[in-house]
Amino acid sequence: MLKKKKTKLIILIAMLVILIMTTTIILNAGVLATNSIYYVDSVGGNDNNKGTTEASAWRSLAKVNSITFQPGDQILFKAGCSWTGSLHPLGSGANGSPIKIGMYGTGNKPLLNGGGISAVIYFYNQQYWEISNLEITNDDNFSVNSTGVTRCGIDIENYGAGTLNHFVIKNCYIHDVDGDDANKYTANFGIYFRVQWADPVSTFNDITIDNNILQKIDAGGIFTESAWAERPGVYTGWFIGEWHGWTNVIIKNNILDDIGMDGIVTCVCASPIVEYNVVSNFNMRSGTYAAGLWPYNSDNALFQYNEAYGGRTILDGMGFDCDWLCHNTVMQYNYSHDNEGGFMLVCCDGTKSGAPFNTNSVIRYNISQNDKCRVFSFNGPATNTYVYNNDIYLGVGSTTKPVDSYIWGGWAKGINFYNNIFHLVGSGGYNFGSCTNIVFDYNVFYGNHPSTEPSDAHKLTSNPLFVNPGGAGTGRSTCSAYQLQSGSPCIDSGMSIANNGGKDFWGNTLYNGNPDRGAHEYYSGGPTSTPGATPVPTAVPTPTPTSTSTPTPAATPTSTPGNMILNPDFESGEAYWTNLGGSSSVASNPHSGSRSRQITSTGTGFSQQITSGVVANASYTLKCWGKVATANEIGKCGIKCYNSSNQVVGDWILMDFNTTTYTQKSGTIITPSNGVKLEVYGIRNAGSNYVYFDDMELINNSGATPVPTAAPTPTPASTSTPTPAATPTSTPGNMILNPGFESGEAYWTNLGGSSSVAGNPHSGSYSRQITSTGTGFSQQITSGIVVNASYTLKCWGKVAAANEIGKCGIKCYNSSNQVVGDWILMDFNTTIYTQKSGTITIPSGGVKLEVYGIRNAGSNYVYFDDMELYKN
Repeated sequence: MLKKKKTKLIILIAMLVILIMTTTIILNAGVLATNSIYYVDSVGGNDNNKGTTEASAWRSLAKVNSITFQPGDQILFKAGCSWTGSLHPLGSGANGSPIKIGMYGTGNKPLLNGGGISAVIYFYNQQYWEISNLEITNDDNFSVNSTGVTRCGIDIENYGAGTLNHFVIKNCYIHDVDGDDANKYTANFGIYFRVQWADPVSTFNDITIDNNILQKIDAGGIFTESAWAERPGVYTGWFIGEWHGWTNVIIKNNILDDIGMDGIVTCVCASPIVEYNVVSNFNMRSGTYAAGLWPYNSDNALFQYNEAYGGRTILDGMGFDCDWLCHNTVMQYNYSHDNEGGFMLVCCDGTKSGAPFNTNSVIRYNISQNDKCRVFSFNGPATNTYVYNNDIYLGVGSTTKPVDSYIWGGWAKGINFYNNIFHLVGSGGYNFGSCTNIVFDYNVFYGNHPSTEPSDAHKLTSNPLFVNPGGAGTGRSTCSAYQLQSGSPCIDSGMSIANNGGKDFWGNTLYNGNPDRGAHEYYSGGPTSTPGATPVPTAVPTPTPTSTSTPTPAATPTSTPGNMILNPDFESGEAYWTNLGGSSSVASNPHSGSRSRQITSTGTGFSQQITSGVVANASYTLKCWGKVATANEIGKCGIKCYNSSNQVVGDWILMDFNTTTYTQKSGTIITPSNGVKLEVYGIRNAGSNYVYFDDMELINNSGATPVPTAAPTPTPASTSTPTPAATPTSTPGNMILNPGFESGEAYWTNLGGSSSVAGNPHSGSYSRQITSTGTGFSQQITSGIVVNASYTLKCWGKVAAANEIGKCGIKCYNSSNQVVGDWILMDFNTTIYTQKSGTITIPSGGVKLEVYGIRNAGSNYVYFDDMELYKN
């Protein structure tokens, strides 16, 4: 018996030894637990620490690079600290649990200085990562051209890893990346995503590049590239594998300045969205062909609400480019000015074998002011280009050609110009070379009339009566100079165009009566809507490459000491505020200073989210001054709190303003135990006129909260196109706006991976598509909601494959934004459209309905159309 006990004891000891050894091996391999936060402090840290608290922070990049991180982990670098070298952490996150790199503490963004290495931040065959709030530089000596080198700020590589998902890069300052200033083909970029050729087929999905500043970059700013890019029947000699476009690529709200070559380029993408970016002073040092913003070898690219100016050289040098190997590029609502190469290039390399193409490019509702050399340039055999409702202004002394053309293995065919306004005070002429199938109709030619002016059966030559032709400056908001005045001959005299995007440059719904010519659809009886959503600031910081601090962007808004709101009086324009629709900072109706926040008669409102200084179980007081333009208007100012899952928690304050003179109101909120973020906002609630707010304050009652040096990255209400100023029509009685999605994104909120597409309709020409990795979409209805009344939702839906399930539903909220009463959810699992319906009754306290469509299961697409909501 004693011998048996001894044997068991020996076995137990051996098992313990094995367990200890295994644990030691795992720890030595750098594999840690999931959902952990690790801190890095270059001054007070120590690599022998655990790293899991600020007091036990790690010190070096080498330590971080030795660790294989797990889903949900966070790597936080201390504000005000700096590191030299490359950051290459190991591991991948998971769907819904990305690994995050960011900062902690207050002060300047943490600085990562590559000092001339190949990439400051590098990922290889990894996925589900988010990078935010870092300063990145990679300069050994910018005064000497680094010919033949490879240098990036952020380099993310896929080498035979299949589809890599979810990368977010936001709120970073990337500057002085000293690459080869004339070679974008050897990985010299501020932000670079690339797929190398290796089996299996490899792509990226779900890339978001948002709210970054890139300055003094050689060669290119933001670039995507793939070897899986060869189109059937086309041989370029550059690619290896067949074309596989990347999905869900969004590049928005970025500022790029002083770029050696190209600004933003999306290569090998399917339906990329590039919006609200400013690219200035590009092609500065390359001495070769480059442009501001453009897609290449991509399908259904959408470039909108961007500004490009200061492009150098006439080797391209255009602000925008519809490049070759692209189908269905749309360039809309952009502003181009003062580019040496012009506004828009439409090109195709006809020298390549097979059947190279550039087809069905659409260029609409853009403004070009004083671009140089040529405004439009058609190079090579591009086919079926549609140019309509653009405003072109060329001032006194200009020799710019409105249209120029070049042979590049052939000539363009099918060039269509409709409803454009050419306001030409200069002396340049039109050159179409040997292009064929050229159509001009319903255009305006005012000022200079060269002998080469194209024939146009319905042309106008009278003054279009712009508000201030030539008077726009830097920033899309200055383009109000190109709105039409009352009495303009362009009003109601244009040609109707189907599938026109649904709105003009300023967000006005098309059409108001008969179509207008130019980028402005005129509405009488009040001010015109402001352009789209919040414009991106056009000023960029002046970097000091050797400094460990982050330069402050020009005109950083100040707050009263203790005020947690940035730019609280709107004196710094749109800075730090998110436009929820129809709102802007205007130089009128201030309570103090010279500006206020205006919400138009059809607008929704604005908001700002605050994360710094938000503490659980603390009280915060919001104060706001507000007024309405007429007595029948109601404006509301409020505050609410969110948890870490972005759900509203605790009390929710909403204060009414209904007087025509400024009054101040205040309310106090207590953050619950799980509160991590506050949102302050102003909205228009009722009436048919304007609302104004000013001088907003948010104070932590337990003590003054330091104002952060950089604003939290705004979370837009939607990644979709902002709501137009006027309401799309619905079937009489239907409470849903834009129910057939014929007006694009108007009135719908994208919950992820959904968009209005020109295909798969039940009726009309558009449907709502949810991608194979998407979530869905929704619309909230507040008008016409009556307690104890019943409402019926009807919806048509289908799935792309039998293993897919889509759901359409409706739910009701109370005034605290909590779901109340019944909740309807209807399944769709057939590959042909079927209609389903369900009825909901508004319970006591119900004030708002939400209709939505979601993808529930499977690996393919879901489509919805023709949604109806009726009060019974």
